[in-house]
Amino acid sequence: MYNQPLYESVGKPFKKLNIGLFTDTFTPDINGVSISVATLRQQLIAMGHNVYVITPTLDTKLLWTTFEKDGILRIPSIKLKKLYGYRISRPFSIRALEFIKSMNLDIIHVHTEFGIRILSEWISSIFAIPFIYTYHTMYEDYTHYVTHGHFTNVSKKLVTWYSKVLVNKANEIIVPSVKTSDALHAYGVEKEIHLIPTGIDIKRFNRDNVDKNVVGELKTKYNLNGKFVMTYIGRFAPEKSVDLVINALPELIKKIPDLLFLVVGYGPSFEDLNNLVTKLNISEHVIFTGKQPANLIQNFYALGDVFVSASTSETQGITYIEAMANGLPVIARYDECLEGVLIEEKTGYFFTNPQEFIEKMVKFYKSSDEHKSNMNKNVLEKATEYSLETFGNKIIAVYNKAIDERDISQITKNRKNNAKPVKKLVKTVEKKKYEFTNEVRDLIKKIK
Repeated sequence: MYNQPLYESVGKPFKKLNIGLFTDTFTPDINGVSISVATLRQQLIAMGHNVYVITPTLDTKLLWTTFEKDGILRIPSIKLKKLYGYRISRPFSIRALEFIKSMNLDIIHVHTEFGIRILSEWISSIFAIPFIYTYHTMYEDYTHYVTHGHFTNVSKKLVTWYSKVLVNKANEIIVPSVKTSDALHAYGVEKEIHLIPTGIDIKRFNRDNVDKNVVGELKTKYNLNGKFVMTYIGRFAPEKSVDLVINALPELIKKIPDLLFLVVGYGPSFEDLNNLVTKLNISEHVIFTGKQPANLIQNFYALGDVFVSASTSETQGITYIEAMANGLPVIARYDECLEGVLIEEKTGYFFTNPQEFIEKMVKFYKSSDEHKSNMNKNVLEKATEYSLETFGNKIIAVYNKAIDERDISQITKNRKNNAKPVKKLVKTVEKKKYEFTNEVRDLIKKIK
């Protein structure tokens, strides 16, 4: 069973937890994991818990670990330019250990798989702190960034093996969708999996609560008044397949002359997409806004009539839920993660190929005002299922389960090592480095 956490905290007396969220990507990064972690932090704080975020530095030239006043611990990192600016931090840091020891963490919750994940395992081992792991990303869909189209089958097998290794180390596993849990089971993971979709701030995204003046200014800026606006918000990357939508526009424009495609975001595919628009001679119908601040993104949803996506690499598709919270029906390429979210004719339409995309878009465009109004109501209702309150309560239930299932030896180790000065804990670094070296060696063997 993985459709619901088996342990509920409802009715239990409140206990303030010290929670460490470990992630290789965080605000101001704009991606699904960063948004999910920031959302979780916001909700856990609102529920009364102490929340710390352990993440890489923004300035990769910095040599020192820094602890910001809002509870953000940033560890020196390097930027991976080929992975759209992704940063990876050093996996072992004595300075970071000093800060983290003072946090007196009850829970370690890791959200990514690289430098920060290694650090989180190290900390968990030293202090016997329960280790929660959310598997956010379908890495099978991202291997091209490393292999550049070569060794595709080998790389996907490596992802399968490595994902299984990482997940099995956790005390509790969380996934955002059935698609992700099915993938982990297919990889051979047999542990209990908790299905907890990332929540969103329904009130913030509701069209009635956006800044009407800002929305009006944006409509004027992009000349959207009187237009049928089809919106995409997200990264520009091969796995997002924005080019599929753009390639369909010449035929779609013939059927919907007042159509504008508002493309919000940025990424490694921007130049290719921009060149494609020029090649197809549809520049008057496509607007690239560039990357926008996360705290203003609700205003950009409010510019649209319908939200579109051709991606099949999502684990949950947070942007789809945000769009629905803004009252936008969704027309999306079929993806298992959208089952139960996108309901044909009620909250949107599925398509499987460019021609079907065109047909579904024209069908929506020509539908009656009453039908569109009903879809607006349906998507708003569907979005309420992903409230922050539900999200936070389910996460805390998993935390409490992990804490309550610790055995006496773990509790004793936690108390014993918490009492030791950091310099006496440093020797564990060598042991963890050895374990990490073995992990890398096994990975290399798999490659060979």
